[in-house]
Amino acid sequence: TKKQIDLGARLVEILKQPQYQPMPVAQQVAVIYAVNNGFANEVNVKEVVMWESKLHQFLDSRHKPLLEKIGNNLWDEATEKELKEALTDYKKA
Repeated sequence: TKKQIDLGARLVEILKQPQYQPMPVAQQVAVIYAVNNGFANEVNVKEVVMWESKLHQFLDSRHKPLLEKIGNNLWDEATEKELKEALTDYKKA
């Protein structure tokens, strides 16, 4: 039960967006996928916003083609695998 509550709290934090600053869909997909699949489990709920910001910077700088695929609705097993690898790299960094 605690894991579900923590997951919900992290999801609430990542879904908050500043007014007039919508997040691109590809970034939304990537961060929601990351949280739902345990890549942020060790991140304190209070630090999720900073973690998310750094994740966006990481993906923008090192995995731009992946974000373009996701943004163009090119989601398949290969894209999911590539996203998992990128998130694993981010977690190590």
